[in-house]
Amino acid sequence: MKEKNYCQANPNPEYLIKSIAEQGYTLDTALADLLDNSISAEANKIEIITDTSSSDENMRLYLTDNGYGMTESELEKNMHFPSSLMEANRNIEDLGRFGLGLKTASFSQTRKFTVLSRKKGTDKFYGRTWDVDYLKQTQEWRMIINSSNEVETLLKDYNRVLGLTLNQFNDYQCNTIIIWDGLRKFQNIIDPSKRAEALKNQLTFSTSEYLGIVFHKFIENGLKIRINNIRVEAFDPFNSNEKNGIRSLGRREREFGEDVLGLEGFVLPNQAIRDENIRTRFLPQSGKKGLLDLEGIYIYRGNRIIYFGGWNGLIKKSSRLQLARMMIDVENVNDDLLHLNVAKSQITIPFDLRRAVETYLEDLTKEAHVEYYNYGSRKRRDPKEKELEFIERQPSSKGAIYKVNLKTPLVNDLLSSLNDDQEKLFKKVLLAMNSTMNQMRNLDDKKDSAKIIEDEELEFKSYYHELINSGLSHERAIRTISRTLGVDKSLIII
Repeated sequence: MKEKNYCQANPNPEYLIKSIAEQGYTLDTALADLLDNSISAEANKIEIITDTSSSDENMRLYLTDNGYGMTESELEKNMHFPSSLMEANRNIEDLGRFGLGLKTASFSQTRKFTVLSRKKGTDKFYGRTWDVDYLKQTQEWRMIINSSNEVETLLKDYNRVLGLTLNQFNDYQCNTIIIWDGLRKFQNIIDPSKRAEALKNQLTFSTSEYLGIVFHKFIENGLKIRINNIRVEAFDPFNSNEKNGIRSLGRREREFGEDVLGLEGFVLPNQAIRDENIRTRFLPQSGKKGLLDLEGIYIYRGNRIIYFGGWNGLIKKSSRLQLARMMIDVENVNDDLLHLNVAKSQITIPFDLRRAVETYLEDLTKEAHVEYYNYGSRKRRDPKEKELEFIERQPSSKGAIYKVNLKTPLVNDLLSSLNDDQEKLFKKVLLAMNSTMNQMRNLDDKKDSAKIIEDEELEFKSYYHELINSGLSHERAIRTISRTLGVDKSLIII
C-alpha cells in the first residue's frame, strides 16, 4: 500500500477527558456505574462513605467493595481508556459494556480519582491515579503510579473516616477502594457552608433510593450496600413478594437476536390511590415519589434496572396510567441493538421490537384505565360491602368482565318500580351498556359475549320482534342486535 502523508492528531488529554465526562451522568447514575463493577467482581458488600471534615474544597468520597480485587497489572489495564473491547464476548452476568464506566463515571463527578486494589486473599494494595491538573501540566496521557507511601497514606485516611461511621459491616475486608478527590458539582454551590449538607442530603435521600430501585434484585439476593450510616433497602416496584392485589397481564416473549425480550404488564389495585397503607407497598420509603412518578416501563438488563420512571417516549405520562407498570427484561448480548448509552441510563427500543411493545402497551393502558375509573365510580365504603359497588367485576378466561350491579340500591329501586315489559326493556339497556363497556376494554371475545348474554337469559326473539315492529328490516334488526350487544351474528338464532 502506498504510504500516505499524515499528521499526528493526538487529542489534548485535558479537553478529551472533560468532554467524555459529560455523558449524562448524575451522582446517582455515576455511583450505580461503579457498583456494576463491584457486582461483576462478585462483591456481596459495598459501601460508600464521604469525608467532608477537612475542607469544602477537598470533599472526598470513597466507594469500596469486597470483590475479588485486582493485581497491579489488572488494575493498570482497567484504568486505561477503554479497558476492554466493546464487541468482546462477556459473561452473561457482566454488567459492563464499554470499558469506560469507571473512568467516565468518576470524571463526571471529580477531576481526580484514585483506585487502590489488592487481589482477594493478599495484603498489598496497589494504586493508580488520574488527575486532570497533572494531564494539563504534562499535556500527555500520563497515569500516576502511586508510591507505597502514597497508598499507605490513602489507606490511613480511609480507615480514619470509616471509624467515624455507624452500622458498619461485620467482618468486612475491602479489596478495592475508589477515591474521588473533590466533588466538583457540589463545590460549585455558591454558599460553602451548604456544600457538605447538600452532598449528605443527596446521598441519603436520592442516591440510596435510586440504588435501592436499580439493584433491588441483587439486594434481595444478599447484596449489602451501605451509604455512610445507613443501609440501602431494596425496593421492588412490582412488590412481587406480597399478595397485595397487583395484577399481571401475563408474560410475553419475543425473539431478539441471540436473546429473548420478555414483556410483562402489571396493574396496581385502585385502592392504592386512596388507601395510604396499600399505596406505601408500591412506593419507596422516602416518601419523595408518588404513583405518577413510578408509572411506566422498567427495563432490566441482567437483573439491573437501566431505565424506569416513564414510558421511554412510547406514550405520555398520565394520571390515568399511574396504576400501570411494565417490566421488560433483556440480557447483555444485544446492547448494540438497544443503543445503550455509556451511563447505562438510557436505552432505545429497536424498530422491529417496537410494535410488540406498543401492542402490549395498548392492552396495559386499557386495563389501567378501567382500574383507575373503577376507583372513581366507587363510594368510600367498607371493602366487604360488595353489593354497594355500582360496577361489579366477574372473572373470565379472558380477564375481568365488568357489569352493572343489579343489587346496587339505585338500580334495585328502579327495577322495583317497573312493570314486566319495562323491566325487560331496561335489562336490555343494561346489557347493551355492559357489552359496550367490555368492548372498550378489548374483552369482547365471542364466547365471553355469548356467555354474558346466556347468563342474563336474553330473549333474542322478543328483542328482534320489537325492532321489526319499529319498522326495521330483518337484516337491520340482526345488525342492530349484533352491534348493540356485541354479539356475533352467527350466535343470534331467531
